[in-house]
Amino acid sequence: MVGWHQKARGRWSGVALFGVLVVALGIAGCEPGLAPIERSVPKSFVKDYIALGDGFTAGVQSGALSKRLQLDSYPAQLSSAFQMLSDPSGAMVQPLVANPGFNSGDRVTAAGYLALVSLSPPEIVRAEWENPLLATPAFRDSMHHSFEIKREHFVPFRNLGIPRAYAYDLAVAIDSTTCWACDNGRPNLFFNTVLRLGLDGTQFADSLTAVGQAITLGPKLVTLWVGLAEIMDAAIVGDPNALPYDATVFGGWLSQILDTLLDETEAVVIAANLPSLATMPFFTALPGYVIDPYFEPVAHPVSGGRIAWLGEEGTAESDLQAGATELDDETIVLLSALELMQEGVGLPDVVLIRRIMDEQGLSEEEATAALPIEYPRHGEMLPASATLTTAEFLLLEGAVDAFNATIGDTCTARDVPVVDVRAVFESFAAGGLVFGGVGFENGHLTGGLFSLDGIHPSGVGYAAIANAWIDVINAETGAGVPPVDARAVMVP
Repeated sequence: MVGWHQKARGRWSGVALFGVLVVALGIAGCEPGLAPIERSVPKSFVKDYIALGDGFTAGVQSGALSKRLQLDSYPAQLSSAFQMLSDPSGAMVQPLVANPGFNSGDRVTAAGYLALVSLSPPEIVRAEWENPLLATPAFRDSMHHSFEIKREHFVPFRNLGIPRAYAYDLAVAIDSTTCWACDNGRPNLFFNTVLRLGLDGTQFADSLTAVGQAITLGPKLVTLWVGLAEIMDAAIVGDPNALPYDATVFGGWLSQILDTLLDETEAVVIAANLPSLATMPFFTALPGYVIDPYFEPVAHPVSGGRIAWLGEEGTAESDLQAGATELDDETIVLLSALELMQEGVGLPDVVLIRRIMDEQGLSEEEATAALPIEYPRHGEMLPASATLTTAEFLLLEGAVDAFNATIGDTCTARDVPVVDVRAVFESFAAGGLVFGGVGFENGHLTGGLFSLDGIHPSGVGYAAIANAWIDVINAETGAGVPPVDARAVMVP
């Protein structure tokens, strides 16, 4: 395991210098006799609020960063509650991506946000770009031109949330090649657009990182929600071993971020903890048995009972598919498996043949002949990357708990309050919420609190998160910020 202080070695010298300065500032801040910084927040918050975090802060919804959905990010909704929009020069300046946006997954691609085109049966597709020249994120200039606020904008963004950014990245990364996960040849191009190399190849003076750029804006309020990207990068591929670092390493970077913000600004800094994976539809939407296109269980042709999924992590041989193993009913099938299932992966051939017969009115012989055409990947088992065994899930939940303990201890030591986002997500799962007389819960397609990727909240979900921030902000500052009215972000 690479230590948090070791990862920066070998980076560009400016990054190393930044780290040295942070450590020095942290030490200086502990010297006795120094007067504490006076921290007060004006009630309007105009020009004074900065958001730091990952894709949840950036406003990712339905698997993409897109203006159509970014306007409902929780920092944008907070800004509205702060009445920042009454002063255009102080409004929440976000790196708004032209619609339909860029995929926020493992690789930034031209695929836009997920869109539901049919509810019965459910059909989800990626929105497409009308201008293919702008849909080329492999080229930095093309991606920049897809942003509505260009790289030559004269000040840093106020929403410095970067999809898939780790705590390490907020403190150290300066572009798409210096983030933690970029070491393995996977550049995260969102760093280039949010942190923005200037036209002359430079950035904002010496403020190269997200934290550095936040400091230059002289904020009076900073919200920091970090740590979830690290967990999710392992969880969405079904592999606890893919965690980039443990809670101790995470705590080192979190400490550096907080110490820098507290030493270098007069801001009230408020952090947030992480939700349980068990409250996200990505891990709960698909049942532990074979379903039809309408999400209804498929009856076993002999017993009449439920049919188990075929999976590489199965523990028993399938009685319907020779040479395949079936998953036990405790194994979690990730929502990412849905696309694989549409190609026949994970379903016994007998199920697919029957489906072809029913949908096309073919005989069993004709349906069997059509099987390779209709379902080209039939006979394949769900890969381990699309499932989580009970043991794997418990390891990931343990990591969430460890990160949350670190967030609590690190923030308590610095008198930094923590928003209980975990409790917000638990309320989603426990019965949902009511806004404007409309009920919402955490179901995947129709619940209303999560977007179609099953991970990131919807606009209404982000509104609930914004209100949790407001409760803590008011308690800490006495500002009396009114709650967000979620009716403004409800999809008609």
